Amino acid sequence: MMRIYLKEWRTFRGYRLKQVAALAGYTVQHLSNVENGRGGLSQEAIERLAAVLGCSVTDLMSVDPTLEATNRLIKTGTAQELAQLGSIFHSLAKIVRDYPERLPLALQAAQRLVAHSRTS
Repeated sequence: MMRIYLKEWRTFRGYRLKQVAALAGYTVQHLSNVENGRGGLSQEAIERLAAVLGCSVTDLMSVDPTLEATNRLIKTGTAQELAQLGSIFHSLAKIVRDYPERLPLALQAAQRLVAHSRTS
């Protein structure tokens, strides 16, 4: 089964699963199964989801947008921005190392940082 970056695009765009399901005309359960690798999508469904998520079908099936945004920031950021980014990731790594139960919060913070870097 081909990889679909549905969850990555959905979170990158700031949508909840319920919102995407409603906009695309699918059930939350069906899209949850797709995100967790337990279900597939027709070509029509992929096209509809790409339109809802504001990306191309090719991007939905081949690009993790969170990595793309991070790469763009790293390539084009000023020395000060990169130093701040390094400091933030160092802090996140320390949180994960010292408080592993806070990993979900650290991941959310990193995702917000990436989303923010995309709009800056």
